[in-house]
Amino acid sequence: MPIRIAVIADIHYAPESEPTAERAKDIADILLLRAVHHINRFLKPDIVVALGDILDDGNAPKAPEWRARLQAHLGLLKSPLVALPGNHDGDPAAFLRDFGAPPEWLDVAGARFVPVMDPEESGYNARREARDIQ
Repeated sequence: MPIRIAVIADIHYAPESEPTAERAKDIADILLLRAVHHINRFLKPDIVVALGDILDDGNAPKAPEWRARLQAHLGLLKSPLVALPGNHDGDPAAFLRDFGAPPEWLDVAGARFVPVMDPEESGYNARREARDIQ
């Protein structure tokens, strides 16, 4: 039986910001909650992976409050969740404190997931550590 994976990425929540043509930052929490309910009701995946940029500015003064709001929404998922920080999420340690550190590996429905957090480089680039390649 094939594994079912749901991926959520680039939420870019920023409730006190003006929306742009690219991002509905001010209502991203509402859109996330709708996605969570859709995932639970219709998709019923074996795992959900949140691939970063949960916030639009993880260094904003209210970032801890905003992460808590989105973590509460993601906490409604009925499937296991692995959340990884993106380049907009600010301090990775703060992100992992709120969303939980991913396991070194996770077996789900006969597949092994190995979450990797690549260090950020200048110009919105990242590099893969040798230990993670192995």
